[in-house]
Formats: sequence, C-alpha cells, structure tokens
Amino acid sequence: MASIEKRGNSYRVTVSNGRDVNGKQILEKDTFTPAPGMTKRQIETTLNEFVVDFERAVKDGRNIRGERMTLEELSKLFLKDMAPCIVPPLVMAAAKQLKSQQKQTALEIGSQWIGLRGKDFDNNFVFTQWIAV
Repeated sequence: MASIEKRGNSYRVTVSNGRDVNGKQILEKDTFTPAPGMTKRQIETTLNEFVVDFERAVKDGRNIRGERMTLEELSKLFLKDMAPCIVPPLVMAAAKQLKSQQKQTALEIGSQWIGLRGKDFDNNFVFTQWIAV
C-alpha cells in the first residue's frame, strides 16, 4: 500500500519495499507533479495511475533509484557493493592507487603490480569503465 503526501504543487508517493538485514523498512519514494491546467478530477485519476505503476515497479523489483542515477553514482555503488567480490584484489589495489595518482595510466600502474601485462587490464571491463569515470 502506498502513502501519498501533498507537497505544494506535487505529490510524494512512498511504497514499502520490504526490510533490510537490520530490520529497517526500505522505502522507495517518487514525486508526481501534475501538468498545469489539470482539473482536480484529472489530477486524482492520473495520480492513482502513477501510484499503481510505481507500486508495480517496486514489487517487480525494478531498480527505481537507477532511473535517476548518474554513471558516477552507479560506479561508486558498484565498487562499494560488488567489486570486492568479482574484481581481482590486485586490480582493486591498482584502481585505488590510480585514484591517488591520476597522471599515471592504468597500464603503468598495472605493470608495477607483480608484472601484470596490459592485457590483464584490457580484459577487465569493470576496471576500465571505472577509470573512465
């Protein structure tokens, strides 16, 4: 069940998306702003459609935050949550070193780590994409 809060000319819709590992409720929020000139009845109808679509998106597991996320935010989130599990530790160490030494290329830093070759970095999509950010 969604909750709707009127905020000036817009409406904030909040839907529960379960609980996290600590038992805290996960709330997904979105804002609906009606088009100028809409009647109260039109606003109500359109808002109800928006709420149903938003609830369905949350329950279907679509990444609601991802629709408004920049590539930089996604990269940081990925590196924090996923990279330690799938990116080799040497590549992560090289990435951290690169962040502090922006003038060096990935290949130069990679060669400093136990003689890694350039192809080791070329094949690592995550690392090269992170470098681009």
